Amino acid sequence: MSDLLREAAAKAKHDLGKYIAFQTRWLPEDANHQDWTKALYSDLVQTRRGPNGVESAVAIWERIRSDFAALGKDDDVSGVDDAIAAIRELMPALEREEITPENAENLAQASREVAQRLAALHKRLKEI
Repeated sequence: MSDLLREAAAKAKHDLGKYIAFQTRWLPEDANHQDWTKALYSDLVQTRRGPNGVESAVAIWERIRSDFAALGKDDDVSGVDDAIAAIRELMPALEREEITPENAENLAQASREVAQRLAALHKRLKEI
């Protein structure tokens, strides 16, 4: 396994995996829909914030996805692809703050899936 691939996995785990579910992980169990919407917006629409602007979770994955082409058909990468596709589908409603409670739960589940898959990928490649 190449060092570049290991570094890409570490960077993906940090830049996307850590922040895609950052605000939602702190919500109390009794959080209302407005709190969930605000946290999901922060995690998914404004995933990366810095001096160069804001980048969404979908945009980050689109930018770094090719770093994992050498893995071929990888279960963790495919899992991230699927979760990002689910997020991409619901992003317009989230951006308009018109997300339903059911779709908010779907987004939260997809964001957790991305975080878990990227952590698993990083761990697996680190051990090779």
